[in-house]
Amino acid sequence: MQIYEYMFIYLKDIPPEIIQQYNLNNLAINCKGYVEMRKGMYSLPQAGILAKKLLQKNLSQFGYFPCKHTPGLWKYETHPITFVIVVDDFGVKMLAKSKSYTS
Repeated sequence: MQIYEYMFIYLKDIPPEIIQQYNLNNLAINCKGYVEMRKGMYSLPQAGILAKKLLQKNLSQFGYFPCKHTPGLWKYETHPITFVIVVDDFGVKMLAKSKSYTS
C-alpha cells in the first residue's frame, strides 16, 4: 500500500501469550493496541485491488495477462489456460485443444 492504514485492536481480543511476549500492556492506550498496516489485510476495502496488482506483477513475467473486457479473467499468452479471480480466491482451468484425425 502506498498510503498506510491504521486501526486499533482491543487487548481482550489478543491471546495472553502474545500480549506477554510483545509486552503489549505497556504499549496499549485505553486497553487498545494501535497498529499500522503496510500491506493488505483481510476485509480491507482495498484488499481486492492490492491482490490484483500483486497478481498481475507476479504473473505477467510468466506470460499471463488480464483480459481487457472481462474483469477478473486471466489468460496465458501461448497455452489454452484461463483462470478467474473471485473475491480473494481463484481457480485454474486448463482447456485442451481438440484434435481431429483423419485416416
